Amino acid sequence: KRTESGLIEVGDIIVKIGEFKVTTEADLFVALEKFKPGDVVPVVVNRQDLTASGKGGNKLELKEKTLYVHLQASDKMAMSKVLLPEE
Repeated sequence: KRTESGLIEVGDIIVKIGEFKVTTEADLFVALEKFKPGDVVPVVVNRQDLTASGKGGNKLELKEKTLYVHLQASDKMAMSKVLLPEE
């Protein structure tokens, strides 16, 4: 779920979730497992930024941006909890 200050955009490269560095898809899932639905988590992304260059052209750069994302459970996770046998 995105909050007003935590809009993850197509093309963003996630490099950190909380204090956990993300360099692979596995890192992303390990980091997310450290939090629970309802947590608001700082997510650092590298985002493309088109800036004007000195010669009248534009230059594409990656800029680091910190977003605050409100986590929620996915529908599949909610369904999987219903299907688990009782202990």
